[in-house]
Amino acid sequence: MGADSSLVSIIMPVYQIPETLLRHAIESILNQTYKNIELIIIDDGSKDHTGAICDEYAHMDHRVMCCHTANQGVSKARNRGLHKVQGDYVAFVDGDDSLEPYIIRQMVDVCMENKADCAICSCRHLYENDADVRPRDPDPPFNKKIYSREGILHELFYMGKPYDEMEITAVWGKLYARRTIKNVFFDADISIGEDFIFNYDSLKNASVIVCMDSKGYNYLLRADSAIHGRYKHKYIQCLDGFKKLLKKCDKSHRQGVAARLVNIAIVIFLMIPKGKDNAEDERRLIDFIKQYRKEVLFNPDSRFKVKASLLLSYLGFGSMKKIYNIFFQ
Repeated sequence: MGADSSLVSIIMPVYQIPETLLRHAIESILNQTYKNIELIIIDDGSKDHTGAICDEYAHMDHRVMCCHTANQGVSKARNRGLHKVQGDYVAFVDGDDSLEPYIIRQMVDVCMENKADCAICSCRHLYENDADVRPRDPDPPFNKKIYSREGILHELFYMGKPYDEMEITAVWGKLYARRTIKNVFFDADISIGEDFIFNYDSLKNASVIVCMDSKGYNYLLRADSAIHGRYKHKYIQCLDGFKKLLKKCDKSHRQGVAARLVNIAIVIFLMIPKGKDNAEDERRLIDFIKQYRKEVLFNPDSRFKVKASLLLSYLGFGSMKKIYNIFFQ
C-alpha cells in the first residue's frame, strides 16, 4: 500500500529477560517489513544484563529508545512508554514474546483500509523448547471480521474468541490508533486484570475494530512467567480498583464489566493456597463475589464456568473450590 507513512510506536517493558529471548523479541520488531516504527523499551529496574542489551540496540538503530527506571511493575513501565509515544498507532510487545515479520504491516493496512480504530491479530502459544521450523510466508493471507464498539466490548466482557488463539483481553496482539488510547493509562494498583481494564477504557472510544486470524504474535509460555497460577497477596489490592471501575463504567456496560471482574475474582480465589495467612484475603474475595453474585448469575451472557462456580458457591466457597478443581481444571 505504498510508503510506510504512519509511524507505529511499539512499547516493550522488560525485566531481567534471558538474553536469547530478549534479542529475539527486539529483532523481531526491528526486522518488520513495515519500517516506520519506534521501539520504546522500558527497562523496569533489571539488575542483570537486560539493560545493557537494550542500550546496545538503541545505539545500533535510531528507531530504538531505551529508558531505565526503578522496578515499579509492568503497568508503570507501560505508562512511561505511553507518555513517550510519537506514533499514529501504538502496540505493546512483552520482552520475551516476538512478532512475525509481516504483522505490523498487515495491521496498519487493515486499519487504514477499514478506517479502523484498532486491529487485533491472533497468536501462537509457544514453549521455550519449541523448535520453530515453519516456512516463512512474507505476507500470508488472512480472514477478518469487522466489529462495532458494542460488538467488540461484548467479546471483551465475555472472553469471546473471534478466531482461534486470539487473546481478546490482552493488550498485546493489538494495534491501537493513538486517538483511541489518548489519556488512557494502566492502573498501577491493579496487578491482575489490568489488561482488561485498559482495553475497556480504550475500546469504548473506538468505532470500528478489525479482528484478524493472522497469527502474527508469538506468546511464549515460560515456567517462570509472571502468573502461572501462583497466588500473590497484592492481587487483593485489585478489588478496590474493580469496585471503582464498576461505579464509573457506562451504565449500558455494567453487566458485562461485572461479569468479567467477578470472573477474575473467582480465578484469584481459586489460586489462594490453604492457610491462616490467607484467611483475610479469602474473606475479602468472598465478600466481593457475593456482592455481585446475583447480578452475574442473572446475566444471560455470563460464561458457563462463571455461572457454575457461582452456583457452587451457595454450597460454600470451600466446596466450590474443591468441585471446580475436580471438574473444570
